[in-house]
Amino acid sequence: MNSRSPSNPAGDGNVQPNRGRLTLLLLFGLFLAPIVVALFLNSRWSDWAPGATRNNGELVSPVLVLNEVSGLQNAFDRWTILSRQTGDCAQPCRDQLDELLRVRQTLGHDMDDVAVLLVSPDAPIDPLPDGLIWQADVNGGMARALSGRQLSDYPVFLVDPLGNLMMAYPVPLDATGLRKDLDRLVKYSKFNPMEGE
Repeated sequence: MNSRSPSNPAGDGNVQPNRGRLTLLLLFGLFLAPIVVALFLNSRWSDWAPGATRNNGELVSPVLVLNEVSGLQNAFDRWTILSRQTGDCAQPCRDQLDELLRVRQTLGHDMDDVAVLLVSPDAPIDPLPDGLIWQADVNGGMARALSGRQLSDYPVFLVDPLGNLMMAYPVPLDATGLRKDLDRLVKYSKFNPMEGE
């Protein structure tokens, strides 16, 4: 028996190609939509910026070059946790230094890629704990450099191996956040995509 009706002599043959075109157009639109949205968000017509960042410290922008600060030339040859003290290193200062040294130790085999540097007018502790480097703030150069950038309220900073002060950590110090930032930065700075070629 013939399934074609007299009113539709062609049968359902035209419906199938239209359904295939519609599916193809939907798939094309599905893959093209994210590209169009990304281009729009990065265009001059959109002021959108991502809300969340992965870093825990506050990014210093523009970067402050500490190699140009009096007394700190050649003080940076690896990632450095910099603690700045303006006066005597009393018990809260010592506790903070101990916490920074513990952050360094939690990096494990990457510990040697990170230094803890204390910049203060006078040597804080005699003898200095293992892993702590002290540098005198010669003529208040560090204090002047930070006050000119509205960073004088921050006690702890992260400095890259080129001497660029790049992140600031407010009081109270989030040691876990500092460790996460350091862990990520040390790992990424060791990454060499050309290695193995």
